[in-house]
Amino acid sequence: MITGFLFFSKIIEARLTKIDWFRLFLSRLLRLVPLYSLVVSLVFLTVFILSNGALNEPLPKLLLGVIKWLAFTFVGAPDINGVERTWIIVAGVTWSLPYEWLFYFSLPILAFTVGVIPPFIYIGLAFFSITYAVYHPSTYYLSFIGGIAASLLVRVAVVRRLAVGGTGSIVLVASLVAIVSAFPSAYGVPQLFLLTAFFTLIASGNSVFGLLLTPAARTLGNFSYGIYLLHGIALFVTFNFALGLPQASELSVEQHWSVVVVLTPLLVFVSFLSFKFVEYPAMLKTACLTRWIRSIGDRLRVASRRHLGDG
Repeated sequence: MITGFLFFSKIIEARLTKIDWFRLFLSRLLRLVPLYSLVVSLVFLTVFILSNGALNEPLPKLLLGVIKWLAFTFVGAPDINGVERTWIIVAGVTWSLPYEWLFYFSLPILAFTVGVIPPFIYIGLAFFSITYAVYHPSTYYLSFIGGIAASLLVRVAVVRRLAVGGTGSIVLVASLVAIVSAFPSAYGVPQLFLLTAFFTLIASGNSVFGLLLTPAARTLGNFSYGIYLLHGIALFVTFNFALGLPQASELSVEQHWSVVVVLTPLLVFVSFLSFKFVEYPAMLKTACLTRWIRSIGDRLRVASRRHLGDG
């Protein structure tokens, strides 16, 4: 939903300010790939340790599994080297990333809905996204629609006034309470409407009684991708290696959650390190890498013209 909101907002703004499509896709590459590559490397290291360094399946099958994981699990997240439920090392969180990429790829088509015409070369990405979605139907796509709806509603003055007033806060809290208390999960059309209302009010300026304006909330926002990708590994390493599964299985409910509470600040600190040394440096390279790649393209075009001229 956040992705749908942020990037459809960029499409809407492109009606006035021309969007740099190449830089947009490159920025997404630099935002998602570096930390994901690190996390997948940690998954492979964990598998190596669990396998005692032994090769437990044919090498071609192992390499195919590695490739599938490196490809953001677009075609699955298979067990690696015979380690059952390899996905549980990262708590299965990689499931959402193909949807993230599919939405990015669909942006050129979505741009047409607001009168923005993208370069033809990017239309192919959009058709790939649509084809994949047709053959892999899912209710998860509806969440992007909720984010798109929010990006349109926040531009309505009445919605913004409602959001920052007392009525908006009541609706926000009521939506959240209803989602948690009335439904067994967050997935479904009624839940989507409630989540969209909740999210739209926040995007329109409701700070949840000031909580979202605190330095801690803003700081944690920077680390959210790291927390998302790394928390599964933190839990897996703690319960499998630090405590050991036999001992961990005997913990009471209170002891279990005490471990999680103690682990939380460590996870936040590690996520801070990943943001500072992995994510943020890569994000800063967007502009210079864009210029560098384009300069190479310009030189190749000049060389090609000279070659044709000489011929």
